[in-house]
Amino acid sequence: MEKTGHPTIVSGMKAALNYPLAFDPGSRWDYGIGIDWLGQAVEAVDGRRIDAFVTEEILQPLGMTSSGFECEGAMAARLADAGHEVLATDASAEMVRLAGRHPGVKARQATFDDLGALPPASLDGVWANFSLLHAPRDRFDAHLADIATALRPGGLFHIGMKTGKDSARDALGRSYTYYSAVDLTARLDAQGFEILEQSQGAEAGLAGAVEPWITLLTRKTDG
Repeated sequence: MEKTGHPTIVSGMKAALNYPLAFDPGSRWDYGIGIDWLGQAVEAVDGRRIDAFVTEEILQPLGMTSSGFECEGAMAARLADAGHEVLATDASAEMVRLAGRHPGVKARQATFDDLGALPPASLDGVWANFSLLHAPRDRFDAHLADIATALRPGGLFHIGMKTGKDSARDALGRSYTYYSAVDLTARLDAQGFEILEQSQGAEAGLAGAVEPWITLLTRKTDG
């Protein structure tokens, strides 16, 4: 896209929907633009722009005042505005670019496997809100250990996950690994995290299915 000047999907331009097939359907998986075509269908049937439809039919009735298709580092910006030094990471170069536009936010491209490169005891807090649920089960404990190492004693760690068992892909093709609340809290305890707050619920996600979730605020113990 950098060579052709073709707009990315986060540009909001309809020209961004004109992508050629990158591979034969069913031969592999990758993030695509199916949900964006669904938005076009909603607009054609309902008559409102997709942002107005979502706001009036979903967000406002639920009292959701901080939501979007692309968060663009909104939470990182809030932390920076509150006076914190913020390092935001994402595997997507475009999301890193968007997050880095906010004053006070340092953004860099990284994956979960890069957590181990963080200096020990260098962070006061980590916010992983429904991100680690995409990590494979056989790497999850290692990621928690890397976060524990990077946190100072007494550092805070927020984690949001969908609860359940096994692993699966949703209707949009996104991969999830599920844990029970008991399993998740046991894994956090094994890495030296003390549970401070816990919330559970169930709601429909972007794919439309209603799924249970859990969020936990934890603190790294001194031990």
